[in-house]
Amino acid sequence: MALEIFLAYLQGECPGEAAGEVRRHWIRPLQRIPKREVRLYGLILDLGSDCTPPSLPNQFHEQARRQLFEFDCRHPGTNYSLLKGWERLLTPKGGRRAKPLSKDME
Repeated sequence: MALEIFLAYLQGECPGEAAGEVRRHWIRPLQRIPKREVRLYGLILDLGSDCTPPSLPNQFHEQARRQLFEFDCRHPGTNYSLLKGWERLLTPKGGRRAKPLSKDME
């Protein structure tokens, strides 16, 4: 999810800007768990997947993925910050936001 948000920022897209935009609906609690942890959990429980990743991502997508991964390794929490910032852009002024998981995340 963070990679898609990062690519949208790099391309200057704003949430809801594109007409007919297709949104992925994520299970809300899983949205904040790093993709690596979700994948590891699935592998441990031997859960299969019926979706296959794109075989050859374009060069821009691959470079952005690498940069985001390296930056998140040096500065943990980058992916979460991207997700949280995107949620703020999607939330209308005065709209309801999800409750934080704990008081230290407010």
